Amino acid sequence: DEKTPEAKYNPDYNTALVYNKLIYEPQYKQETDVDLYIKNLRSGEMHLVVSKQYTYFGFVKLSPTWRYVAFFKDKNWWVYDSEKQNTVNLTGNLGLHFEKTDDFPEIDKEPYGNPGWSENEEYIILYDRYDIWLMTPDGSKKERITRGREQQIRYRICLEAKRYDQSFLKNSAGWTGSSIALTQLTLLNMQGDDYQTGYAILKDGEEVETILYGPGATDGTLISDDKKQIVFRRSKFNLPPAIFVLDLESNKQRLLYQSNTNLLEYDLGNDELLRYKTGKNTSLSGALIYPAHFDADRKYPMIVYIYEKNSALLNSFNPPSDYEDAGFNILQYVTNNYFVLLPDIKYTIGNPGISALKAVTGLTEKVLENENIDKNRVGLIGHSFGGYEAAFIATQTEMFRAVVAGAPIIDLTSWYHDIQWDGWDTEQMWRMENHQLRMGGSYYDLKNQYRKNSPLQNVEKMNIPLLIWVGKNDYNINWYQGIYMFMAMKRLNKEGKLLLFRDEGHSMVNPENKKRLGQEVFSWFNYYLKEGRSD
Repeated sequence: DEKTPEAKYNPDYNTALVYNKLIYEPQYKQETDVDLYIKNLRSGEMHLVVSKQYTYFGFVKLSPTWRYVAFFKDKNWWVYDSEKQNTVNLTGNLGLHFEKTDDFPEIDKEPYGNPGWSENEEYIILYDRYDIWLMTPDGSKKERITRGREQQIRYRICLEAKRYDQSFLKNSAGWTGSSIALTQLTLLNMQGDDYQTGYAILKDGEEVETILYGPGATDGTLISDDKKQIVFRRSKFNLPPAIFVLDLESNKQRLLYQSNTNLLEYDLGNDELLRYKTGKNTSLSGALIYPAHFDADRKYPMIVYIYEKNSALLNSFNPPSDYEDAGFNILQYVTNNYFVLLPDIKYTIGNPGISALKAVTGLTEKVLENENIDKNRVGLIGHSFGGYEAAFIATQTEMFRAVVAGAPIIDLTSWYHDIQWDGWDTEQMWRMENHQLRMGGSYYDLKNQYRKNSPLQNVEKMNIPLLIWVGKNDYNINWYQGIYMFMAMKRLNKEGKLLLFRDEGHSMVNPENKKRLGQEVFSWFNYYLKEGRSD
């Protein structure tokens, strides 16, 4: 109706969730706040569930029968019972974080998740950072069924194994939670803070038993109808994907298929996880990948590849190739006598560029204590938000001999006032104030911070070569951002290069353009880091 023109409903039930997306406009964040009502479709009777509720994916979940509405608000999970018409805060007295504390934005932090409900809606299933919880909708019983916090291992119900289940597909498509049979054998995913992964099984909703755990990524999971076998894929940055079958009764596994068999004969480098304490409450972290056929008596150049938490790329396999959509391939450099550093960046609100500068230079400085890395031959590369970070860092330090910024945000002032076209059709302000840029407020309240963290406003200080590439059809980060930086560099006689791809967007799609970009970036770094330009 006119008051609540939006609805989520299931024709199998007599109720609908109704709201008005525009009631709190204008809003400068990814999704809208709304007043949620539950409406009886037969009687027309309507009751308020929650006021000013954020509606991004995962913040509101209905139980399978639509009796309960679970919602995440003020960093806690709440459940509204439509029969009793009351609301219970399930997590408020536990003293734990059910929100992603290290993620953006400053407000409306995402929950770790609600994968569904137990059969008959006896329990809602919730996640904290590490563990799985079962809680009755009235809050009378709360049980942590895994012990991940003690092991620093994250446990999650393996929903991937249900991906061909039609009832699961119907529920997961909207705001409705799935019904999960915890009385049967339930498969759990495991992932450690050290990026080891594997599986455990939950028996009768109580006993947790690890069945497989080790280095690399495990995914692509399928489980047999009789719950006796699983099929999964295992890979790592230096280990081509292979498909295995695991017998859950004997706990024996065998190889079904190995991809990229020709690469198994090659040394594809090794890795080291880095953790440095830099103060009482501060630290630096990341991952260092060593060159193939590493020689401890030799010095090597190094590429620092940045975005946000790039150490997770240790579990991502891409064979050596020029055909990458952002112009950088880890194994291409590892197999050509480069170290590759993957920093994890921690941010403070209002200082995205300065946060990246401190984290990246701090970690790089620690890594350069390794005598096998030539401190005069270090390059820096990033794409998209990473391109912004790379361009900003290039204006602040001479630690890096050459830098590449792909599809970068360059001028925070103009980008704040821009529009994101091509299907998004929204202003960029929300991304600046309450999303990845983490500015934490309006440009008009924080002009100095916007300027201080803007590459264009600091370009006069840049004294290292910068390669910029953009696609002319980029409507995610509008392509002329890169043009602004290049024109400033041209006017100030700064060393650099611009690659403008006429028919490409935010990333490369055309194979010829992928190859051209990959070769240009590789040649750029080889020129400055290997061919006598390190002085």
